[in-house]
Amino acid sequence: MTTDAEHCPDVDVCPVPAVQDNGPQPFIDAVARLAAADADPDVLRDALDSASWSVLSSSVRSLPTDLLRRHVALVERLPHTLFGPDDRTVVGTVRQELTRRRADRIPDALSTRPSAAAMAS
Repeated sequence: MTTDAEHCPDVDVCPVPAVQDNGPQPFIDAVARLAAADADPDVLRDALDSASWSVLSSSVRSLPTDLLRRHVALVERLPHTLFGPDDRTVVGTVRQELTRRRADRIPDALSTRPSAAAMAS
């Protein structure tokens, strides 16, 4: 369920469940290793960015389809010239998840074809 933010009806407020898969864990572990090794700040920042995008992807997978569709609908009303690279990555992540969900609902055409043996009888 989403509700409009008090200050702006175009901002959704919704609970996001904790990440349920282990996809981000290797990225998080890499950040921990680099931090413990006192890695160069740029290297650490890159690892943290990778971990953050992985957590975002996992979080998006946990959100209801209707919420993801609403996000895309809201974003499509905005001039894309206002979007920075991170904004485009977020929108792309949401669109990829919606595409994955649609693909999961489409039966595999090859698996629904009758076998050659069934057609011969």
